[in-house]
Amino acid sequence: MKVELVVTSGVHQGRVIPITIPEFLIGRDAHCHLRPASQAVSKMHCAILIRNQQVYVKDFGSTNGTTVNDVTIRGAEVQVKDGATLRIGPLDFQMRITVPPAQPDATPLPEATPETAAALAAVQAATVAAAAPPRDLTPQPGTLVKQPGGSKEHKPFVPPTPTRAQEISDQDRIAAILLSLESEEVPEGSTVADVPALKTVSSEETKAEGDSGKKPEKKMPTREEMSNAANEALRRIMRRPR
Repeated sequence: MKVELVVTSGVHQGRVIPITIPEFLIGRDAHCHLRPASQAVSKMHCAILIRNQQVYVKDFGSTNGTTVNDVTIRGAEVQVKDGATLRIGPLDFQMRITVPPAQPDATPLPEATPETAAALAAVQAATVAAAAPPRDLTPQPGTLVKQPGGSKEHKPFVPPTPTRAQEISDQDRIAAILLSLESEEVPEGSTVADVPALKTVSSEETKAEGDSGKKPEKKMPTREEMSNAANEALRRIMRRPR
């Protein structure tokens, strides 16, 4: 946008004053951009404003006011168009406002052909695919995983839960190991507590059974006795000096 003030009377008639800043101040003050040498002009008389591709004249409450298109304003702001007249004290101006035409886009649009339509569809598909979030390819626990090459599907390995019979068998093996360790020779100087022995058959019972002619039946220790003996053997082993 190009904005100019053209003097229309006086010795400077025809002079062009360009407005190149958004706020062009007119008055006798030293900070003004146009300073007429006349007492009819206030120190801060008026301003020409350029805002949003529009031009305005604003009066700062001057003593004699500012005349825009033969209408005097004080302390107000009005919009002006190209060719508007402006009087400030003894000076007469005409507004010259030039708006450049819109520049056309220099890039020609492609012709609507099947090839261009296919290319546009491919670009749109690629844009949508790039904007989509990445897929999580990690298999979920417990789901079937299909192996490549046509192999069968396999479930993830889950260790079996031991049964009650297996737990009891494991306890028996541990007890037997502890009892075998109990028979090892204890070094001299070691303090070992007495361990209650398992119940055995007395000599009198053996003799009585011999007289009867029957072979004495061997009595198997109960599970509780084996467990107590194993625990006592473990305590004895732990008391041995290292």
